[in-house]
Amino acid sequence: MKNLIVLLIVALTGVSCLGVVAAQELLIAPPGGDVGGMIPELAMPPMPEPVLDGDQEVVEGYAEPNSDEHYVTTPYSDSWETGESTEQLEPYIADEYQMYQEDIPVLESTGTWFRRGFWYTEVDAVIFNHKFNRDGVPIMFQPTGQTVGPFGPGVATNQLRVNGSKPGAQAAPRLTLGRFLFRDHKNRDHVGEFTIFGGGEWTQQARLDANPNNDLGTDFLLVPTAIDEGNTSFDNATSSQFRYDSWFNSFELNYHVKERMGRDHVEMEPSGRWVRRAGRSISRSFMAGVRYFELNEDFVWTASGITFPIMPNIPSADGSTDIHTENDMIGTQLGFSWFVENARWSGGVRAKGGMFVNLVDLRVITDVPTEDGLVSSDTALEADEISFIGEAALIGKWHLRPNFSLRAGLELLFLTSTAIAPAQSRGAFIPSGPVDVASNGDTTYLGGSIGFEGYW
Repeated sequence: MKNLIVLLIVALTGVSCLGVVAAQELLIAPPGGDVGGMIPELAMPPMPEPVLDGDQEVVEGYAEPNSDEHYVTTPYSDSWETGESTEQLEPYIADEYQMYQEDIPVLESTGTWFRRGFWYTEVDAVIFNHKFNRDGVPIMFQPTGQTVGPFGPGVATNQLRVNGSKPGAQAAPRLTLGRFLFRDHKNRDHVGEFTIFGGGEWTQQARLDANPNNDLGTDFLLVPTAIDEGNTSFDNATSSQFRYDSWFNSFELNYHVKERMGRDHVEMEPSGRWVRRAGRSISRSFMAGVRYFELNEDFVWTASGITFPIMPNIPSADGSTDIHTENDMIGTQLGFSWFVENARWSGGVRAKGGMFVNLVDLRVITDVPTEDGLVSSDTALEADEISFIGEAALIGKWHLRPNFSLRAGLELLFLTSTAIAPAQSRGAFIPSGPVDVASNGDTTYLGGSIGFEGYW
């Protein structure tokens, strides 16, 4: 009878040829064990003391049970060739092979032990800080005194400013659902996946009240000339405040080609024990897909206690402007990843990006008090732009199980040529409303993520 180990290898080879997705077959469990560990061991049971019939010869080199000596199965006696009374020795018969400490390498490679399953999901909580302008947007100020700087005299002011660099951090959940399609001849997985990302809302608000206790004795607020461009605005207000909200949603459909880990290797420890170890591998993936990304923003700016110095008999009034922008971006993208894979952990980088058609919608509603009463305008505009969306991440994974891993990373999301709501305030005070859309804004999201991935 041939060696059972050789027969087992032949049987597994035959099973692997069945079905379109043969690379996703279940593991062969070791005798008396299970396949729950990261790298299962296929240990042989202790060799029993041989039971000999009649004039059967003792195997040369056979060791006593429970001894530390290696036992050699070559050469074997002629009685084995005839099949006489060899049932208890058959598991240990090998043709010209020597086995050490009863251990042999398992028949499953880490390259197929990880990422087992037809479906997979990735769930992350991404905490982003939203940045659109390093200097921010000043919308009101109060002159408070004179200053002398390196460029000459100036005016000290209290300012009401939309903070463009640190408006606050918010969490945006991300869910990916993928399906294994097939394995190609280069041992690469081809998968399709769908990703939903977004839901977080970045909000900031601030208020400025005029304080007469200053060197100039001013008790009013002014709108910068760069904002109202000489038009009637919220000048001479005693108080002003704003609220700025920004949120995005993203939907992706991608096709991935993913490499797997390489083959494992077998090492003999100084004690003579053979062990199997996962070889460190570099795995890459490439993707292509389509994406829809929407970025919506609201900017509500109000001023109260607006007076008219030329006509002081007119009571003070309030003004407001409400700006809403929508950026609907759709296009294609390409991406790649590069990971160092180990038995228990992996780490690497991932990046993707593409060009998108940006369909911009703008609506501005403004109420400005004047000596003749309240002047209102309601303007809606549209614009088309070509925008770029890019993402990059540095990710580390810890494999709790072959089909379940924890992950964390640093992430960057970058958008160009978008309509930022506070930037539209420059046209809010034109009596007929803004004449164009300021769609040259860049938006950056920088933060970290934590989540998990699982296969089934």
